[in-house]
Parts: sequence; structure tokens; C-alpha cells
Amino acid sequence: MAHFNLLEAQDEFHRRFQWLRARVGGTITNCTRSTETNLRVGGNPRSQHLYGLACDLVWFGNPRTWPVERVRRLGATRGLVVIDERNRRGYRPHVHVQRYVAGYLERAMTT
Repeated sequence: MAHFNLLEAQDEFHRRFQWLRARVGGTITNCTRSTETNLRVGGNPRSQHLYGLACDLVWFGNPRTWPVERVRRLGATRGLVVIDERNRRGYRPHVHVQRYVAGYLERAMTT
């Protein structure tokens, strides 16, 4: 595996994310988090938010009407992972968008 460059990965993620957001709208509620904030909100200790490689989106209105399948379909065309968090217990409804599948970032950063 080639050397992992976090700044390039962040740049590429944000280009792809903004492309997606231009097509699906939504309000960004969260992107980069500190370790303390991540702990406070109950985030995964290996969250891509900690590295600026994930953002959360919400839309006005009933979460059941949000364009989640469209976000997932369009995100996949740009290599983004979209996780529907509208019904996650203990969290406010949101759609999580990240750059890499779970586990990839840890492997890439240690090689």
C-alpha cells in the first residue's frame, strides 16, 4: 500500500462530499471532531470524524422523507460510504457520510 497522506485524503473527501451535497442538499451538522467531543457525543473511538473524513447531514421535515437512498446511490458513485442514522437509539436523526469503509483508515495509517 502506498504511503497514506491524511491532508490529501481530507482534500479529496471534501471535494467528493461537496459534489454530493450540491446534488442532495441538506445541512451539515458535524464534520471534524476533537477526541473530547467524539467521546461526549458517544462517537466510535475510531470515527473518521476525528480525521476530517466524515460529515453528518440533516434535512428539514420528517426524517422518513429524507433522500437517504439518493444520497447513498450518488455517494457510491464517488466512493463515499453513506450510513443511515435516522433511527439510531440515543442519537438525533442524521445521515453519516464517510470516505472509507470501517477499518480501512486504521490499516492505511499504520503502513
